[in-house]
Amino acid sequence: MESGPAGLLSSVEHDSMDWPAHYPENCPPRDARPAGGLAYRLTHDPVELEDFLSLRERKPEIRLPDPIQECRASGLSVFRDIEDARRLRRRVPHFRNKQNAIAIGQLSPEFGLMKATYSRSHCTWWVPNGVDRTSPFTILEE
Repeated sequence: MESGPAGLLSSVEHDSMDWPAHYPENCPPRDARPAGGLAYRLTHDPVELEDFLSLRERKPEIRLPDPIQECRASGLSVFRDIEDARRLRRRVPHFRNKQNAIAIGQLSPEFGLMKATYSRSHCTWWVPNGVDRTSPFTILEE
């Protein structure tokens, strides 16, 4: 997949990916970049498909008033820095008690698009149809 300046995708490349029907209009955003590099995600051990469902997939009845938030709710949260994943696990009871493992994955452009959101290493990852979201991830630590 070719990308333009600073890794941005052209409209044709962005639109050529087959996005899930629940993604809102203009999602992923045009400034999202091809997935790539190491990513960390809080999961169960072993990794389960349910660990890789977006908020929108897990709770389709909830609608967010802001289109940017709605788009982010359609993607998956990953971290570039393991310390940020560890911090989330310590601070949020759900991750301390249920999804308390940290998985590491090596992403590449065929896994979709990403954009830095919220914090310094948090990214939202949008996954096209037909991609096995769990395949690049293995448990790094419990």
